[in-house]
Amino acid sequence: MLLVVCNFCLNVTLSGGQSMSRNVLYLIIGVLAIAAVVFGYQLYQERQKTTNIEINVGKSGISIEKK
Repeated sequence: MLLVVCNFCLNVTLSGGQSMSRNVLYLIIGVLAIAAVVFGYQLYQERQKTTNIEINVGKSGISIEKK
């Protein structure tokens, strides 16, 4: 699928009739790759947060508290 998108981007023409340069294509791919890494890191950090649940077993039974 990425190959199809890249081929499409190479064939896109600007208003002046010039085809899109490879440098612009590389810039777009680089920005998308960086965005994917940042989004993945944020998702990782969100999943690493503790749930702050405390479970106690005592004479009165089991109690579960969310802090």
